[in-house]
Amino acid sequence: MGNLLSIIISNKDHANFLPRQLESIASQTVPFDEVILIDDGSSDNSKEVMTNFKIDNPEINVILFLHKENVGAVKRYGEGLMASTSKFVYFAASDDYLMPDFASEYKKVISSANSRVKLIASANYPRGDFFTPEQFTRGDAGYFIPGHGSAIDRKTLIEFGGHNAKLEFHHDWFFSLAIALTHGFLAIPRELSFEGYSGEDSYGRTQYSEDKNLEIYSEMIRVIAEEEAYANCKDRMVYWCNKRFDGKYKAALGEVGQWLIF
Repeated sequence: MGNLLSIIISNKDHANFLPRQLESIASQTVPFDEVILIDDGSSDNSKEVMTNFKIDNPEINVILFLHKENVGAVKRYGEGLMASTSKFVYFAASDDYLMPDFASEYKKVISSANSRVKLIASANYPRGDFFTPEQFTRGDAGYFIPGHGSAIDRKTLIEFGGHNAKLEFHHDWFFSLAIALTHGFLAIPRELSFEGYSGEDSYGRTQYSEDKNLEIYSEMIRVIAEEEAYANCKDRMVYWCNKRFDGKYKAALGEVGQWLIF
C-alpha cells in the first residue's frame, strides 16, 4: 500500500517547544510513515534537538532538512510536501503536540477510506462522518477545518497549489477550506492535536499593515479566479475570504473584486 501518512514540521528558534512535540511523535501507538523535520535557519539549538531526536529514535523514519538560511515557514512546508512520499500529509508547528493515537486514527481512515476522501480533520465535531461539500456549506459540521488537526491527500493539495507563500499565515486555512468546499471531508469527532502558541512571535499572530493585507487578499482572489482547481468553489471561497477580512478590501480590486463580491 505504500506510505500512508507523513508529519511535516517547520521550525525556527523554538528549541524550547520542540521536545514536547517530538515526544508526542515518539509516543504514537502507531508510527507516522515519515517524520519530516525542517529547520528554517534557527539561531538557537533547534538543529541539535532535531538531530538528537533522529539519533535517539532509529526506529522512526526521520527525515531532516537543516537550513542555514531563513526563507519562511510557508516555503518550508512546501519543501516538506514535495519531499513526502505518503498518500496523506499532516503539517504541524513545533509548539503543537499530539494525542498518542493521532497517527493510528488517521491511518485507520486512510487505509479504509474510498477515493473520495481528500481531507481528514479531527475536532469536536457533532459526529464522525463524511461531510459532503453541500453539508459543510450548510454548517452541518460547523464552519471550521482546524489547520493543526487536518491531514490532506498529497496529490490533491498539489492540485490546489500547495503552500502559497504570498498568502503568509493564511495559506493553510485557504487551501483546506477550498478542498472541503470542493471534495468534502471526513470528520473524526474528538481532539487529537493541540496548538501550543509559542507567544507573541508565533507566526499565526503576525500583524500586517493594511497594504500587506490588501496584497494577501488580492492574491486570494487571483487564485480563486484563475486556478482550475477552485472552479467548483469560487463563490463560497470569495464569501469566506471577504468574511475573513471583514469585507474591507473587496472594493479596492475594481472589476476583478466586483466580479466576485457577495
